[in-house]
Amino acid sequence: AERDSGVRLLVALRSRREAEGARALGVAVELHCLDVPIEERWRGIEVRNSEAAWGAVPITRDQLESWPVFFERPDAAEMETFDTPPETETVRVRSGPK
Repeated sequence: AERDSGVRLLVALRSRREAEGARALGVAVELHCLDVPIEERWRGIEVRNSEAAWGAVPITRDQLESWPVFFERPDAAEMETFDTPPETETVRVRSGPK
């Protein structure tokens, strides 16, 4: 089926049920898994920590290093349950100070 790709909306779906609900409305559901080195993640967290936004709890390096055990990368079978993203132009975005 052809889809209108004129609008892209980024929504974090927390469950398979939410993804199925989106599909029922005709929305493509894609999964993008980024492999970001820990040093780059820590750099971003240091920026976040330095901003001290109201209500934000600082994250420590020890916490960051402990989280990978809670994350399981999707395997090929799981990736096949998601829609294939259309070909798009790649845009590199760098956030935070240099």
